[in-house]
Amino acid sequence: MPSLPFDSLTPVEPTDDLLVAGVIHDVRNLLTGVVLSSEVLLEGQAESQEIELNTIRNCAERAARLLEQVLGAMSSKKAPMENLELGEFVERLVPELQALIGRNCRLRTLCGNTSVPICINPDRLSQVLFNLVLNASQAMGSAGGSIVIRVGVRRPHLEAVQAGGFACLEVIDTGPGIPDEVRARMFEPFYTTKKTSGTGLGLALVRAVVRAAGGHIEVHSSPEAGTSFRVLLPLLMGQSESEDYFSGPSILTAVP
Repeated sequence: MPSLPFDSLTPVEPTDDLLVAGVIHDVRNLLTGVVLSSEVLLEGQAESQEIELNTIRNCAERAARLLEQVLGAMSSKKAPMENLELGEFVERLVPELQALIGRNCRLRTLCGNTSVPICINPDRLSQVLFNLVLNASQAMGSAGGSIVIRVGVRRPHLEAVQAGGFACLEVIDTGPGIPDEVRARMFEPFYTTKKTSGTGLGLALVRAVVRAAGGHIEVHSSPEAGTSFRVLLPLLMGQSESEDYFSGPSILTAVP
């Protein structure tokens, strides 16, 4: 199965910063209303409803933080970095991810019990994961399928590779695969194959966040056999004793 690293992005055309800031401000106000309304509804609800309402509130709060980061980027403010355990971070997001993709897709995580520590802005990392999982679900369409999120470590085998190894975050789907002509352009800003709902910014954003964190992306795909996006991020040196989990091919064909 071919692996394609992507090392550059087509430059994005400048935008009217004042207009963008105004739209962000308006959307942030709308999200504030969603958060406040969900908090009111949470009072006195049954446990099953409480889970759904908490998911609504968490998604709205996350969206508001992302808008703050866009404004920060426009004013050259750097997003704060945090040390986090990659597996624990993924597991915390599962309810929101499942709500995002609906019930036609089965979501499974393979995070293991080993430590996979990284340093990154958590909201930016959530952007990466949400975009990859959403793309996977859209690739499978209304028929649905399976999505696996796998976390592990890739140890360096060459001196030129990241000295401490890489933390690996892999999103695997059972969709139809990616045609070669699409794969060649899919990280370009504004490039999309979706006729009505696509903006062409999701994978461009993923690539930009990963690159800014010192990582890179590998894509494995075969016709009618699904796709794997493997995000490799610098592992915090000396803080993980996990075995090399990602030295072999993707487990794509083993997904039930």
